[in-house]
Amino acid sequence: MPPSFRANFPDSPTHRHATAGRPGLGERPNWDVLPGRVRDVSDMLNLVVSAAAEGHFTEVYLDVRYQLGLALQLFGAVLLGRVRVGTQPVSRARVRVVRQGRDVIGFALMRHLPGEGSAHLELHLLAVHAHARQSGVGKALLADALSALQEGQCLFVTTLPNAHGMKRLVRKSGGRSLGPVSLKPRQQRGPEAFVLGAVSPLEVSSLPWRGWLGDSG
Repeated sequence: MPPSFRANFPDSPTHRHATAGRPGLGERPNWDVLPGRVRDVSDMLNLVVSAAAEGHFTEVYLDVRYQLGLALQLFGAVLLGRVRVGTQPVSRARVRVVRQGRDVIGFALMRHLPGEGSAHLELHLLAVHAHARQSGVGKALLADALSALQEGQCLFVTTLPNAHGMKRLVRKSGGRSLGPVSLKPRQQRGPEAFVLGAVSPLEVSSLPWRGWLGDSG
């Protein structure tokens, strides 16, 4: 039997990491990976919109209608621990943020993948402020997501072709490329899926991951 999803996101001590301000050797960190709060939603939304303008996320997030939908997703994940992605069923989720002062400089939204018997997770969104990139913020958020995995679980991540920084981060963290999720007509390069966790390639190949991730926009 797969492990209960209720235990996937344990209440763990705060994860403390290096500062986003790129401190010198021996300086104390000044930010933490913490649960997201309602007041963080506007900052998280702005991070995604800014990253979409740079090509790190799909350009649909530049449309006000999609921004509203994303805001509702984030509110649901923060308040209820639930999120609906595309036309898929509602699933359990959690939001983690990195704050510097009162500002959110990075966040991650992780969800339980749909499907009967599925015990696997998706890092649905991970965004970092442009000035805080290459400082360990993204690495800390990904490490925090991986810390929620239980035995036999894996974490899926989908990246756009231009999200080179995210691809490097995932590979450095042990991610294995699964290839494109799907290709639209006349599309030469599509979103690329990665998997992380102690799950064998044979086990992953038997999972319907394209169905899980193909409607995750």
